Amino acid sequence: MALRSRRLDQIWRADQRPATRKAEYERNLRNAIAGTWLIEMRYGEDETWRRFAPYAIFRTPQGKVNLAARPEDGGALVIFEIGRITGLKLPGEPFEPEAGFDRAGLSREGVVLCSI
Repeated sequence: MALRSRRLDQIWRADQRPATRKAEYERNLRNAIAGTWLIEMRYGEDETWRRFAPYAIFRTPQGKVNLAARPEDGGALVIFEIGRITGLKLPGEPFEPEAGFDRAGLSREGVVLCSI
């Protein structure tokens, strides 16, 4: 099954209720962001483990707590609602953040809780 990602405007729709927060995942993701460590995760109904470089955690006006991350092999930022993550591993491998990351885009639509 293909990884499902959503654009920012789809995530922030008012008719979608926030998933239950997962404090342990949020704590581990904060640590990964602070240490610039890669993460492995499963999301939603997708049972495949995938690797990402985590860049930021932010809260939307609707109360969703989201992760902004890039696939390990590059590409655009993908937004995940942390409460919909079904598995998370921190293998302890570092990554080099891309110089062009702009957290201002996230802060315009919500509150950035943590970022590189």
